[in-house]
Amino acid sequence: MGYLQYLGLLVAVVGQALRTIAQFTAESNFTHQIAEYKQKDHVLVTSGIYKYLRHPSYTGFFYWGIGLQILLSNPISFLGFVIVLWKFFDQRILIEEQRLVEFFGGEYKEYRKRAKVYIPFIP
Repeated sequence: MGYLQYLGLLVAVVGQALRTIAQFTAESNFTHQIAEYKQKDHVLVTSGIYKYLRHPSYTGFFYWGIGLQILLSNPISFLGFVIVLWKFFDQRILIEEQRLVEFFGGEYKEYRKRAKVYIPFIP
């Protein structure tokens, strides 16, 4: 394996770690679907990794996918993954954040000012 493959492996492992930590931190608030309605036990998670990152699971998945493509050394797949994953998460985060503002109002707006999404060009 060359240095580029090691870089890809590192990016994929860090991405998976972010995703896993996010899932464990959010506990029952983590689902694979965007909630349509706020449940009684639904809370805004702002501790742990969520203190620093908004949508750390999405960020982790984004970098995991990119890291695997770097590891595989296929520039066409790399470019395709970047485009598809970015478009997917750009739309998903937009929709999810609209719901989170509906559910938590000003509390979420304040949280959004403090924690960032670390996927390029997604505010």
